[in-house]
Amino acid sequence: MSYHKQEYRLVCSPSSEVLQEVYQLRARVWKLRTEHFPANLTEWSDNFDATSMHFVVCAKDRSPVAAARLTVTDAVEEGPDFDVYRQLNCSLIAKPLGFISRLVVSPAHRRIGLAQLLDEARLRRAQTLGCKTILANTRAGESRVRQLECHGFERHYIAKFQVTGPLSNVGTPTVLSLVF
Repeated sequence: MSYHKQEYRLVCSPSSEVLQEVYQLRARVWKLRTEHFPANLTEWSDNFDATSMHFVVCAKDRSPVAAARLTVTDAVEEGPDFDVYRQLNCSLIAKPLGFISRLVVSPAHRRIGLAQLLDEARLRRAQTLGCKTILANTRAGESRVRQLECHGFERHYIAKFQVTGPLSNVGTPTVLSLVF
């Protein structure tokens, strides 16, 4: 199944109001996904949201139904969830780096290609910005890992270190990279 372009719109520079809705969407989706996500958290944002590029899929009514972000930096330790990348040989990673993170898709809009749409948009933007390497980590399971591998990502390991924040009790992430 695939999405119908007339029913959805990709927004690459969302307004602050839309971003606020994205932070709420993140919390709602993860609460449904696992009981280990903090029940009292109604919004999920972090310090990287202010400097990252956001990609949002909106439905006809303009409400966000899927979202993801891209963070560009010159050092692994300056990126989101940097502690899960400690096992990588950072001296061999070509820079600048792109980090793709915080992908969420509302359950009512899954399995129609929105994650792929967001991945492709972020990878195109990273390439346009001159990123040499893209790093990703996911707790969303094997199907998500395979999606990333279809884009050319290489699976490295399941992280030994837990990240801080609301996902710190939600399993261990698989770490992947893509070199352009």
